[in-house]
Amino acid sequence: MNLALLEPSASPVDGRELIGKDPRSLKVDELALAGIIATPVLSAIRAKCLDCSCGNSAEVRKCVATSCALWPFRMGSNPFRAPLSEEQRLARSRSFALRMGRQSLRPADSAEENETSDPDAE
Repeated sequence: MNLALLEPSASPVDGRELIGKDPRSLKVDELALAGIIATPVLSAIRAKCLDCSCGNSAEVRKCVATSCALWPFRMGSNPFRAPLSEEQRLARSRSFALRMGRQSLRPADSAEENETSDPDAE
C-alpha cells in the first residue's frame, strides 16, 4: 500500500479513515513518484486480468467471469472497435514512424519518384 496515494476521508461517516486520493487531482509526477506509470487503457485492463488470474494468460483467455466489465477487453483489444482499413493502417504507421523519429513509410511508387527526381543522381 502506497500511503502517498491515500488521504483521510472528509466524510464524518468514515471516521477519518484513509481512502484513495482522486487520481484526477494528482499530477503526473506525483503518480510517477508513487511508482505508477502512464499505461494504455487496454494494457492496464489486460494487466488486471492477469492479476485476477494469478499471472496465467491461459486462464485469462478461458475466463468465465462474463459479468465482469473488463471481460470483453481481457485479450488486450477492443472488440467494439471496427477494424482499420488498409489506408488507416498505413496512415497510423506513417504517423508512428514520424513520432519515433524515423523516415515516414511511403508507397513504393512515391519512393521510386524520390529516387529518380534527384538531378545529382545521374
